[in-house]
Amino acid sequence: MERSLNKQIIRYGFSLFLAIIVLYGLVSLTVSFMDPDPNSLIAKKRGQSREYVLSEVSSVLEHFELELPDRAEVKINLEERAIISLEILRTLQKKNIEAYRLVDAERISLHIYDQKEKILLLHFHSPSKLQNKQVPFRSSGSTKNIAVVIVGVGRRDISSLTQIKQPLTFAITPYQPFSLRTAQQAAHHWHEILIDQREMAPSWDSMPFYSGVLVEKASSPPSAHIDVLSLGSQKIVAIPRTEKLNFIRLNSAWEAAVIKTQKQSSAVILIDIEKKDISVLVTWLENLPSDISLALVSEV
Repeated sequence: MERSLNKQIIRYGFSLFLAIIVLYGLVSLTVSFMDPDPNSLIAKKRGQSREYVLSEVSSVLEHFELELPDRAEVKINLEERAIISLEILRTLQKKNIEAYRLVDAERISLHIYDQKEKILLLHFHSPSKLQNKQVPFRSSGSTKNIAVVIVGVGRRDISSLTQIKQPLTFAITPYQPFSLRTAQQAAHHWHEILIDQREMAPSWDSMPFYSGVLVEKASSPPSAHIDVLSLGSQKIVAIPRTEKLNFIRLNSAWEAAVIKTQKQSSAVILIDIEKKDISVLVTWLENLPSDISLALVSEV
């Protein structure tokens, strides 16, 4: 009797073990189907270790005669804060360190991340009384700094646009079929991300990697470190809405933007991509006139 009971226990235990193995295999197979490419953007967006990030940040700060701060958030007084903070950002990005640079009227903030979280927040302030005087981010002369903001983002796949090398700003409408995917792709290629709040109530936690919001009228940002780009801004040059993107209208709009920058030194162009030919826009962006310098919207 006891032997029969023991055999049944062993049989049931073995059956349970096989069931667990089969279930684990099914879960693994499902995950592999959801993200079959081990080199996908999701797999690559993992950042660097904390030790590596701190070491590289220390190295680049030493180059500009600055010390690695002993706190996670620190204020740095720096005369040439605009140029130096931008060079620090570019150096860190070349080393595959996740970092973002936010600019407002009073300070420039550099947000630096490791694999899990933000580990450094550097606020660059100008010690000069002329701290509100704009410092050019790029070489001066006849070059015009223009930011291209792509709106109408989230309803279709625009991966060919997020992969180009020119700096772009994507205003993404939350909760659309391609919203999160586009945000991941744009962040992976060091573009800037805004939450497009023109058609819905504010929801500051609806989009990863964002550094600002696009609104119809000026409103209060969720924190002091987030910029609000209002359509009422005098810097914005809106491209006329057309069903098909073409060079005639684009060249006309671009010339208008250049004329505007001659008076303001910078401008923002809005391009609604929802119903336009992405391949034509990519070609146009890659073959801009030599006197045009593209920048992120936070830099103009």
